[in-house]
Amino acid sequence: MHPPLYHASLEARQRLDAWSIENDPVMQEALGHWLTIYTNLSLISNRKTPLHRDPQSQSDWFDLLATVSEYQDCFLNIPTLGVQLEYSPGMVVAFSGRLLRHGVIEEGGD
Repeated sequence: MHPPLYHASLEARQRLDAWSIENDPVMQEALGHWLTIYTNLSLISNRKTPLHRDPQSQSDWFDLLATVSEYQDCFLNIPTLGVQLEYSPGMVVAFSGRLLRHGVIEEGGD
């Protein structure tokens, strides 16, 4: 979804890898554990989220929200668009979390 961001991040990762091989073995080891070229990951587990925006994001970025686990009656609410989406396990939704207020309404989760 973000080819320029992906390629810029991949190039930065490759440069860090090459530099750390010769200059910082601790960084080299840490890079081996970070399996994505992206620099941010947030995890929210088993909770409702009030309507909010994501100020750390950028307006032209897509935030990916993925659902896992077992639950029923969960909905992603995006009032700016006037939508409330069924948010079933295994679903992934992409949108600008900085521009669009959003929240999760969940009933009956584990």
